[in-house]
Amino acid sequence: MFEKYLNGIRKVREKAADILEVVYLVLLALLVAYDTLCATQIDIVWDTLFAEQPLLHELYRLILMEPQYILFWLVILRFLISRKYDWREWTAGVLLLICARHAAGINGYDNILFMVLMILGARGISFRKIVKVFFAVSLLVTVGVAAGSQAGLIENLVYQQAGRNIRIAFGFGYPTSFAAHIYFLVLCFWYLRAEKLTIADPIISAFFGVFVYVFCEARFTSISLLLLAFVMCCCVLYRVYCRRKGRIYRINPVCSGILALAPVLCAGGINVLSVLYTEKNSLLVFLNQFITNRLALAKKGVDLFGFSAWGRNIRMIGSGGTTTQPTQYFFLDSAYMQFSLQYGLVILALILLMLLFLCCRARAEKQWDFLWILVFVSINGVIEANIFQLIYCPFLLAVFADTKERTKSRRKSDEKN
Repeated sequence: MFEKYLNGIRKVREKAADILEVVYLVLLALLVAYDTLCATQIDIVWDTLFAEQPLLHELYRLILMEPQYILFWLVILRFLISRKYDWREWTAGVLLLICARHAAGINGYDNILFMVLMILGARGISFRKIVKVFFAVSLLVTVGVAAGSQAGLIENLVYQQAGRNIRIAFGFGYPTSFAAHIYFLVLCFWYLRAEKLTIADPIISAFFGVFVYVFCEARFTSISLLLLAFVMCCCVLYRVYCRRKGRIYRINPVCSGILALAPVLCAGGINVLSVLYTEKNSLLVFLNQFITNRLALAKKGVDLFGFSAWGRNIRMIGSGGTTTQPTQYFFLDSAYMQFSLQYGLVILALILLMLLFLCCRARAEKQWDFLWILVFVSINGVIEANIFQLIYCPFLLAVFADTKERTKSRRKSDEKN
C-alpha cells in the first residue's frame, strides 16, 4: 500500500516535471521571438502594446517585458520536483543567482539576472531540444524580418560609409546584427546535424560567409563563417577517413585540450591587447585598424571607467537604428571587454568558468562537434558582444541542461539509479 502511494507521488512529480519543461521551452520560444523583434526596425512601440487592455498588458509585461519573476519561480519549482538531486548543482545554482542579483543591483544590467535564470531553468532538459526550439524560432523571425524589409514592410537601413561598400541591415538595427543571427543559426545547424554532417553542409556556411560580406560587409563574421565551413569540411572528411579505416573518430588529446581553453585564451588575449594598446606600437595600431578601432575604444573604456569587481553602468553610443553617424561614438564591441567593464570581473570570471566547463564537458563526453562550436562561440566574443544575449547565442543554456544524447526512457533509468 505504501509502495503504491510512493509510486503515485512519483508519477505526479514526473508529470509535473514534464509540464514545467514544456513551460520553459514555450517561454524560451516566446522570449527569443519577442527580444529578436524588439531589435528590428519594425514600427511598433513594444512598451505600450496592449496598453488599453490592463489585464493583457500586465500578462504581456510579466511574460515578455519582465520575465525574471516567472523565471525565478519556474527555476525554484523545477529544482524542487527534480527527479535527481545533486548538491553541487544546487550550490552552483545558488551562487550564480546570488552573484547575478548582486551585480545587477550594482551596475543596473538586468540581462545578467535574466540570462542566469534562463541557464538555471534549462536544468535537466535535453539541450538538443532547446537548440531545436531556438533554431526554429530564430530562423523563422530572421527570415521573416529580412523578407519584410525587402518587401518594404519593415524599414531597411542601408549604410553608405566612406571607404566601405553599401551595407544592408535587412530589417535589423545594423548590418552586423543581421550577420550575427546568420552566424549563430549556422552554429545551431551544425549542432543539430553533428555526426550526420555531409560534405554538402559546409557549403551552407561558405555561402552565407560570402553573402554577409557582399551585402553587409560584416568582415569578421564573414571570415568566421568561411573558417567554420573549412573546419566542418575537415571534420566530415576525417570522420569518413576514420570510418573507412575502422578507427574511432576523436581529436588528439593535446589539440582538444587547447581547444577547451579557447574561452580563456580569447578573453585574455583581447583584454591584454586592449590594456596594452598605444599608438606608439605600430603592430597594435595595425591590429586596431584591422578590427575597426576596437582596441582603441576598449583602451578608452579602461582609462575612463577602469576595472571593478561588479562593473558599472556605462552609456554606449553605437551606430545602430539610424544611418546618421553619431557625433560621439563609443561602443565596446568585444563581449569580454563588455563583461570586464560593464558587468564586472566577477561576472566575467563566472561566464568564462561556464564556457570552460562546457568545453571540458564536451571534451570528456567526446562531443567533438560541440567542442568546435564552443570554440567558434568563444572567438566571436573577441570582436562582437553576442555570447551573453539570448537572441543570438543559446549555447550557455547547456551548462545545466542534458547534453548527452539519450532517450527519455534511458534518462529516467539513469536518474533512478
